[in-house]
Amino acid sequence: MMVAAAMLTTGCAVYNGTSTDIPLFQEKGELQVEAAFVPLGVTPIYLLPIPYRGTVSYSLTDEVGISASVDALRQTVQAMGGIYRPVDRRFVWELYGGLALGRGENSNPENNFSYTGRYMMPFVQVDCGWRDLTRWMHLDVAFALRAGGIFGQTEYTEYGWDEYSTWVVQQDSFRGLRPMLEPSMEVRFGWSKLKFNVRFYRIFVLGNEHNHPCNLQDIPAMNGGMGMGMSYRF
Repeated sequence: MMVAAAMLTTGCAVYNGTSTDIPLFQEKGELQVEAAFVPLGVTPIYLLPIPYRGTVSYSLTDEVGISASVDALRQTVQAMGGIYRPVDRRFVWELYGGLALGRGENSNPENNFSYTGRYMMPFVQVDCGWRDLTRWMHLDVAFALRAGGIFGQTEYTEYGWDEYSTWVVQQDSFRGLRPMLEPSMEVRFGWSKLKFNVRFYRIFVLGNEHNHPCNLQDIPAMNGGMGMGMSYRF
């Protein structure tokens, strides 16, 4: 079982990233259950014990693995399946294909605009990494590259206002496909079963005709984020 707490770098985004923990299966019958909890500063403190993302990963055979995830904070649900290949007792290659569904909304009172949108994203993901790379601290190091196509629909509204009223200055919308790349890295360290983890990911949405970080974009996306937490493997 894997338990994690995360911190996210949020922005003016509809697409907030879909990267999750990297399984690194070694053999048939491995079950990993991951729960990430609401990070401090994103929601009120009384919500901290509530998990915002749950992921279940299972190796069906000595070559085939599956994974499914629900993320309430990033408003996504996804599933993937594919093959894994241990090269030796530590190093693993994985190749998955999957589908993610999500939505997002954001507003910025200082810039007087709001975004709403939803998307569907088929993707492929290549993973590689080492489990228990060192006996000291039982270090795990994993890398993943997710490539997909975001079929998105977004609505952008810009407002004007004074002390008496608010009015719409500009409205725009986008509906179409944008390619996406999302590399990520995860490091786990600690004891043989209980480990701390740090995860980083970066998001590249390609082909946006408008790409102002907090203004009109075809598919508004975060630049990236990081996660910190703990993991336990049975």
